[in-house]
Amino acid sequence: MGGDLGAMRKLGYNRSSKRCKEKWENINKYFKKVKESNKKRPEDSKTCPYFHQLDALYRERNKFELVSPIK
Repeated sequence: MGGDLGAMRKLGYNRSSKRCKEKWENINKYFKKVKESNKKRPEDSKTCPYFHQLDALYRERNKFELVSPIK
C-alpha cells in the first residue's frame, strides 16, 4: 500500500495507511450491511457511490473462490 500512498501524496492527498485501511473497512461494512438487509433499490448507489463496483468485485471473487478454493 505504501507505493499507492506516495502516488496519492503527489496528487495532493495526505492520508496515512491506517486511515486508508479504516476507510476501506468502513466502505465494506456499509456495503455488506446494505446487502444483508436485502435492499435492491437504485437508491443504494446514491448512498454508497461504489455500491455497484463493490457488488461486481464480490461476485467475481465469490465465483473465483467456488472454482479454486484456497486451502
